[in-house]
Amino acid sequence: MTLSQLSVQYDASAALVAGRLAQLRLALRTTGDQEEARRLRRRIAELRPMLEQCRRLTQLTARYYDRSFCGYGEYRI
Repeated sequence: MTLSQLSVQYDASAALVAGRLAQLRLALRTTGDQEEARRLRRRIAELRPMLEQCRRLTQLTARYYDRSFCGYGEYRI
């Protein structure tokens, strides 16, 4: 598998996570139960970093061989 192929998979994963976040936000707006709202907020908070990481890795793997791309420091070895 090449990095450009991996980039497509990261992008698809980001779309899935973003879709799930949208579902959770909708459920949070419609719930009346405080305990359920707390659980939904916690799950949303857990998924946000995943979405950000998927988006960053999409860019990193897509542009890895582009000399003008500086990349992200946290992913450097």
